Amino acid sequence: MGAQQKEDFTHVDPAELLKAIAFAADKHRHQRRKDAEASPYINHPIAVANVLAGEGGISDEVTLLNTMPYTNANDSDKQPPFMRA
Repeated sequence: MGAQQKEDFTHVDPAELLKAIAFAADKHRHQRRKDAEASPYINHPIAVANVLAGEGGISDEVTLLNTMPYTNANDSDKQPPFMRA
């Protein structure tokens, strides 16, 4: 038996991240945050992903994808088709 291949989770596929953002933005398009500006709900998860990647140096695709609503394990029954196993 050959050596087991370890899956590489350190590469971010921009296309997959953009699909997740677009999917989440569509599903939450009518939601607003409860801040003074009533900013779009989706702005917060996008900002979190940006902070993790930019300031935290996180480049793990799974981690960044999980900042988006509907792509994390807690919402597995609502995941977009491209996220389902």
